Amino acid sequence: MSAKASGGWDKPIAAVRLSGERKRKLGAIAKALGSNATPTQILDHCIDIVASESNEASSTHQKLDAISAQGRDLAGSLAGVADDMDRGFGMAREALADIKIELHDARELLALIAGAASSDGDDGEPMPISEWLRRSTADEPACRYLLARATWQAVARRGTDRVDMDVLVERVASQPAAAEGLARMPAALVRIDRLACSSETHAKTILADFYIGCQRGADGEWSLDFREIGPSGSIGGNSMLAISI
Repeated sequence: MSAKASGGWDKPIAAVRLSGERKRKLGAIAKALGSNATPTQILDHCIDIVASESNEASSTHQKLDAISAQGRDLAGSLAGVADDMDRGFGMAREALADIKIELHDARELLALIAGAASSDGDDGEPMPISEWLRRSTADEPACRYLLARATWQAVARRGTDRVDMDVLVERVASQPAAAEGLARMPAALVRIDRLACSSETHAKTILADFYIGCQRGADGEWSLDFREIGPSGSIGGNSMLAISI
């Protein structure tokens, strides 16, 4: 009895007509299995082969899916690495820019020191700041106020409560305003001796830049007012130290 056109898989027996080509293929399989192979064994063998190939195909699809997922994960990881590298390069560029700025500042400071060499005292020691003021205003008898930018250089203790401070000073303004040639005097290394400085003043001036406002009185005596440098180079509002020389 032949299987129904609708399928017939609910029947325990199926009759199959062996056409020439089908018979030839089954005969080749029977020959491979041995001369004693029955049609049922041949059919089981064919079913096993198809099932095995189906399982292998399913396993291959699963492996391909796993490889695809790993590829996506790797792509995500590589994208993360690329982002990290971009951030790293950005930080390196910023650090290099900072180094260039520091080198530029260092060169400027060396230039100031070199220019100040000819303005030091005759014996190579820093000149007293009173001498620097005298030289700075020698051609300006009407000058009553001078503003200098100071850069801390060194400090030496004098006794128990006083210090000598060496600073690199550069004139930045005066009243009345000086002629252009006079205003561009080279920086000079000067010493301010026997200062009675508090620890707070030391903390603000050591290894730092600050302003010294120099006011000349009617008797020729100078009053010095130490001020912090504010935003955009402005003069700080509070006095750190005030002395007369």
